[in-house]
Amino acid sequence: MDIYKVVFTGGPCSGKSKTVSEMKKRLEEDGYDVVLVSETARELDEYRKGLYNNNKDVKLYQQMILDFQSLKERCAYIYAKNIYCLKPIIILFDRAILDNRAYLESDEIFDNMLSKKGLNEIEISNSYDLVINFISLSSLKPDLYKSDNERIEDTRAATELDRKTSEAWMTSENMIIIKPTDDINEKYSIVYEKIRDLINNRAHKKNDADYNMSDIPQCEHIKNTKTVSIDEYMVKAHELCKLRKIGYKNSNAYLLGKILIDEEGSMLEYR
Repeated sequence: MDIYKVVFTGGPCSGKSKTVSEMKKRLEEDGYDVVLVSETARELDEYRKGLYNNNKDVKLYQQMILDFQSLKERCAYIYAKNIYCLKPIIILFDRAILDNRAYLESDEIFDNMLSKKGLNEIEISNSYDLVINFISLSSLKPDLYKSDNERIEDTRAATELDRKTSEAWMTSENMIIIKPTDDINEKYSIVYEKIRDLINNRAHKKNDADYNMSDIPQCEHIKNTKTVSIDEYMVKAHELCKLRKIGYKNSNAYLLGKILIDEEGSMLEYR
């Protein structure tokens, strides 16, 4: 029995949660068993309102999310393994563990959180079969971005969070980028085809926005290892670059992610 783990991530107002619901509906209509892991931050929203007073409180809240998210993901996988089903089982995650990185003051805080739980970033990111990263309207179509009771960030803050969310998943070898579309049904069709490609074991179509670690020959010997070292270097110019040196024993691989920004700091493209 095959189990596929699909993550939906992205910045505010990216259509992520609506797409999760639509994909669950379509997959179930096609006869698949679907396990939905809902967004943990929304489930703990009342705690956020009581804790968001300073950076220490933010760290505590994100630790709560990480603990609860880890438990939910383990339970979902155990449950999926015990379902008797002739067709593949798909676990849909409305955000996952690595999303926490985007909401913390520094990468070091998040790395310490993972370390205390015995978790490894590379193993986590590549444990998901597909990571679908939805780019926020704030980044590409800021005039259409709106805040509400659940989406408290203004346009600039949402754009920054969108960038940080993309960075949080840069180590995934299975991440694809979904940009805003004028027609929501077009977005649904694109995402559904990606999931069906995964299920049918077809190769994903490569485009300029895809980030795929398996395309880098030097990574073949490290992507399944249990212990690696990661150094990060940030460079800001007309584009924001994150260079990650991933080391294993006496070998290193370098992964470069680029986020193109305009003069006002809005994200134009991620690759």
